[in-house]
Amino acid sequence: MIETVENFVDRYFIQPGYDWVDTPTYGILLALGAFLIIKILKKLNVIVNRRLVLSLLPFIFYGATTRELAARGFGIYRESFWLVSPGIYVSVFAAAFATLLLGLFLNKKLGIPHTSPLVVVGGLLSAYNFLLIIIYLRNITPMLLVFGLTALWFLLLFLIIKKFKADFLKFEYNYAVVLAHLFDASATFVGVDLFSYGEQHVLPSFLIGFTKTASVMFPLKLIVVIPVLYLTDRWSEDALTRRFIKFVMLVLGLGPGIRDVVMLILA
Repeated sequence: MIETVENFVDRYFIQPGYDWVDTPTYGILLALGAFLIIKILKKLNVIVNRRLVLSLLPFIFYGATTRELAARGFGIYRESFWLVSPGIYVSVFAAAFATLLLGLFLNKKLGIPHTSPLVVVGGLLSAYNFLLIIIYLRNITPMLLVFGLTALWFLLLFLIIKKFKADFLKFEYNYAVVLAHLFDASATFVGVDLFSYGEQHVLPSFLIGFTKTASVMFPLKLIVVIPVLYLTDRWSEDALTRRFIKFVMLVLGLGPGIRDVVMLILA
């Protein structure tokens, strides 16, 4: 019995990859974790604003790139549960949260901005990964294609906001969250349709297999992300909750997109 349980856990939760068992489980854990983190942030009187989000961007880059570097065994990294998805999310959150606590302590004692340690620590970690990427860079073309598609979507979003008066997309940088997911969709499209890679996540994989093209990711992202943002703005209890949900959405778009681009340029 114990061996059966161990095999089940190893197959669906320890081994890298996603399926119809672990995906909803991770979704539930993410929701519960977000609820707990919001409570903690309120206790610490932390304000989720543009400055905090920008200071956390290096950690997003670090987590996304570490997943791919660890999978390849580059630099000091070796593949392990805590350095690939989903364990990397826990590892990077722990590092970022510990750094935030350090920042709050230094702010109280020395008066320095509590976001400064996040920028320094995240920047140093990201710099190491960026150096490894430069060293092992093989093909820059996929990155240019992804960035080009994302730029086109940025212009299209601007036109949509202007033509249809979708002003809620400008509220608290909602368009940035949408663009992060379109960046992820662009990376998936370039990787699958142009460079013959596969998709790991279960729903996108099913839809791509059904339509025979990863371009299905673009409408999928728009259909899901925009309504969720709208409902979040309408129903959230307070600014911290609303903004933290949007930050989580930003991470879920930007992180996989960065990882996919790194995978493509290191191929």
